[in-house]
Amino acid sequence: MSELSKNQIRKLGDRIREAYGDGTGVVPQEDLKLLQDYRLMFRDTIASVFDIVYKDCQSINKKIIVTYRIKRIESIIGKLKRMPDGELDRLIDIAGCRCILSNNEQVYRLLNKLRGNPQIYIKKEIDYIEKPQAEGYKSIHLFVGLANGDGKLVEVQLRNQEQHNWATLVEITDFVFETKLKEYKEPSDLLEFHRLLSVSEQDLTPKEKKRIFDTIKERNYINKINEVFVRNYIDVRKQWMQLQSYSKNSFYLIEAKRNESPQIDSYNSFIEAEEAYFERFRQNSNSNIVLTNIPHATYEQISVAYSNYMLSTHSFSNDCLNRYQRQIRESLERRDYISYVRYYSQYCRTLACSLKLLKEEIDTLNKNVTKENKHKIKVKEWIKDIDNKVNTIVNKQKNLSNIYKNTLNRNSFFYYYCSITTKIINRRSFRHIKND
Repeated sequence: MSELSKNQIRKLGDRIREAYGDGTGVVPQEDLKLLQDYRLMFRDTIASVFDIVYKDCQSINKKIIVTYRIKRIESIIGKLKRMPDGELDRLIDIAGCRCILSNNEQVYRLLNKLRGNPQIYIKKEIDYIEKPQAEGYKSIHLFVGLANGDGKLVEVQLRNQEQHNWATLVEITDFVFETKLKEYKEPSDLLEFHRLLSVSEQDLTPKEKKRIFDTIKERNYINKINEVFVRNYIDVRKQWMQLQSYSKNSFYLIEAKRNESPQIDSYNSFIEAEEAYFERFRQNSNSNIVLTNIPHATYEQISVAYSNYMLSTHSFSNDCLNRYQRQIRESLERRDYISYVRYYSQYCRTLACSLKLLKEEIDTLNKNVTKENKHKIKVKEWIKDIDNKVNTIVNKQKNLSNIYKNTLNRNSFFYYYCSITTKIINRRSFRHIKND
């Protein structure tokens, strides 16, 4: 494949923008093919940059999640539509790597390593952790070239786990509620909701905390997201089990579907994976597909890195349970019965959904474990994940019990009212979950 010239690339971008400007919104097939050719021009550069970044990450912590991808065709087209003066040949995020680290200390350690790495140069650096975007986005963006390369740049994103969870939750919200938060900052209530979630809880005012819970209730947020997760989780996990015979594959094609479970396919080579991606996009340009490379991926890694495509789990459900517990404690300390009922009810509904999903997961695992596969890595991995979930729920309930012990006087009328209410809420919330 011969490389396109800058002039050819620029004209291609103009034609794509004009296709939308004339009202048809249809990019000719020959231009889609040229756009695919342009994307593939980055494959060697991104593979080389990824290897360099991956080795630096491994020297800090072997559990750091590192992925790479070439920008999706629909994302490139969408960006050209939103940027009437933008030129395709000047977009500097066509190729991208992402590093998900444990904390900011690791983020800045990696940043310093990359700054001092003689194999690459950093053309541009943006620190959205030091100065977050208005809506709450936090990450460090580096635009990196190879020291002995041809000038092509790769966008390298460095973020901690919490910042990554926030960013993927925004995209999950867009998918579930069919909104445009990421692209157009709409609607305003969900934009503000996510902005508040990006702020440390201790820095929020009581009014801002209330706004978060009001939005969850008004939008039925937790239930709607968990409905999608419950629908998808078992099928996604079973698909992952079926990929175990292709353990050497490190390229993953994940397609999120609105009314069906996501589809996961794995490939051994970049070219094979890209051909599959382009063919699927060509057949349906509205497909929500990502192609990524994750070496030696576990289910946990891929579900964390791409929870916005896997749509089967996200840390926000667990985070919400923690937030509700803190609000429950504060309500008890203030002897605020109405707030207690409100937050405890929401806590139970969220926990009930987690328990329902866990029960289905255990039942499915039991049906899929045989004498032949019980010792295989992915079965052991699944069992370990379930154990961790069970322990998390048990610990949360212990913590809740300690909250009651430490804040309530058993001889008070307030304790009596709360205990009666708690039994009623429990009966209503968990009546559909059997104890078997």
